[in-house]
Amino acid sequence: VLATVVSVLRIALPYADSYKHRIEQVLSQQLGAEVAIGYIDAGWQGNGPALILQDVSIDGGEQLQLAITRTSLRLDFWQSLLSQQLTAEHVELNGLRYRVNADSLFSLNANTTAPTHLALQTLEQLFFRQLKDFTVTASQLILYSEHNPDVVLDISKLNWRNDEQRHQGHGELAIADVTANNVSFILDLHGPNLHDVQGALYLQSSELDLLPLFRQWLPQASRLQKASINFSAWGSIEQGRLQQVQVALADNSVHWQREGEQHRLMLSPGQLLWQPTVQGWQLLSSELTLSSLQESWSGLQLQLQKDAQRLQFNLQHFQLDALEPLAQLLAEDSNLVQGILQHQPSGYLDTLQLS
Repeated sequence: VLATVVSVLRIALPYADSYKHRIEQVLSQQLGAEVAIGYIDAGWQGNGPALILQDVSIDGGEQLQLAITRTSLRLDFWQSLLSQQLTAEHVELNGLRYRVNADSLFSLNANTTAPTHLALQTLEQLFFRQLKDFTVTASQLILYSEHNPDVVLDISKLNWRNDEQRHQGHGELAIADVTANNVSFILDLHGPNLHDVQGALYLQSSELDLLPLFRQWLPQASRLQKASINFSAWGSIEQGRLQQVQVALADNSVHWQREGEQHRLMLSPGQLLWQPTVQGWQLLSSELTLSSLQESWSGLQLQLQKDAQRLQFNLQHFQLDALEPLAQLLAEDSNLVQGILQHQPSGYLDTLQLS
């Protein structure tokens, strides 16, 4: 009998696309959202059948929340036979795009809408409960906000595993238009659902290339040849929200050439602390040291505060003779800055505030 079942499957699998509408209906009922599939291909891989779903979309009702270019499902044949329902041994998602509300993830404001809309409930059911083991490649997570531009996380690879209430993933990602290479990450979560989950996020970078960030936000720094940062970071997650991120900076530097000479500015190892606030977020630093090839300036502290209306920047204990190398990089063409430098300023600014 089993040999007959296997033979029938081998013959029927190439015609899987003719059952596309029925599969869409079954998935829509199971996930509680409208599922559309562009094309279905199937075959026999190793010891069991495999399905390939092209151009899958899940619509939560507000807008198209999730789209996947290619979904490969390797089925657990014997478990599917015993349980009389399809059981995936492994799933690979390629070209996934998902939009998520960043305000609901990071804000401490109790009035912020919680991420409970249908699309997220659907994904929770699929990725936290139904799938035990899956891989995501060449995908994007798009963080949108009411008051800020979208932040796009390019996920080159993510391996994820669910074991009852333990949920673990590791992989590599880049921030579009900010970094030119990847950050490694580990996400370790515990809990029955996304709303109540708690755990930790770990990030690690080695020579993270920030040239795209400088070119986007500081076009006057076009002479930069290299801008790299090295850090480790630990974030805590409570009740589904990121509570804080502690960053340990290692050696960081920017390099440029001027009049045939190489120049470099370095930022010493130190600590950064990111925290959400009721109105937005804040970033605080420990004392840092800025240095060139000839001099160093210690005791520097930074603070950023962001709310819905403005971004405020505070700089403390800034030594004025550090203006010269910074001006060479960022404001060499500014008559105002050059005029100030002609007076060879000395001393330090106790506090500089910009917004």
